[in-house]
Amino acid sequence: MNALTRPLVALIIALAPLLLASAQSDKEREATYADCVERYFDYYEAGRPDSAELMLRQALELSPEAEGNFLLLGNLAELVVARGDSTEAVDLLSQAVSRQPAIPELWERRADLLMGIGRVETALADYDELVSKFPNSEIYRYKRVLAYEQMGLWSAAEGDLRKILAHNADAYLPRVKMAEVYEKQGRPMEAEKLLSYLIEQQPAMAPAYRARARLLMRQGRKSDALADVREIIRRSGDRVDAEEYLLRAEIWLLYGEEKEAEEDLRRATEAGATPAEVAQAREEVRQIKHSLL
Repeated sequence: MNALTRPLVALIIALAPLLLASAQSDKEREATYADCVERYFDYYEAGRPDSAELMLRQALELSPEAEGNFLLLGNLAELVVARGDSTEAVDLLSQAVSRQPAIPELWERRADLLMGIGRVETALADYDELVSKFPNSEIYRYKRVLAYEQMGLWSAAEGDLRKILAHNADAYLPRVKMAEVYEKQGRPMEAEKLLSYLIEQQPAMAPAYRARARLLMRQGRKSDALADVREIIRRSGDRVDAEEYLLRAEIWLLYGEEKEAEEDLRRATEAGATPAEVAQAREEVRQIKHSLL
């Protein structure tokens, strides 16, 4: 609501008791609801998320059947995510979807959050719904590929990637993901060939370097893997992502070079890696070692 309409809303709210002369009418209730929504925007813009969340909850309580509540539920979900409660956010988005199932962004956001909390099969159902309604959407298909990847459904992942590339043969990330799928399917030579081609065509892009480094690391080609990571770091200049340090630490750990690994894990932490991401890097190395036994 813009600044010109705010005084008008305030005036209507202020005069409502005099105009209606009866307490707790439906219109007074709506005015209070509108006031909560207005105050939500004010608090949100002022950087006060706790107060903004309170206003949304009050609005939903005052008028639980209001037509626009699917928007309030969606906004409330984002505030809840920001303070770390993805589970409640999923519940809020489910309420929003049930009220307005025609809004694809609600389905997508719920699926993304479900992926984040490990409910991959439920997320896949949402992506299935989105792809069925929007079969030409690269984004929805690619996100479904990520769900297939988590579930180890490599043929299904390849199928969706081929459909994406049939519409957009130059799509970069789907081609990187296709190489990763090739490796999982036991086709490492095809994977390396595709990644090397992508690096040659777009040498400034890091994802293909990362994917090839991981492939080479798992093949026992330590020096080649390290060379790819060093090239990413060189090209990054002063803006090295934590992911590069985590990847290099994984290579060091896989080959028993603990000192170098710990140094890169420290650098990754300084660059913004969370304790969970550091733990995940260690776990990935453990899984690789186990697979090589």
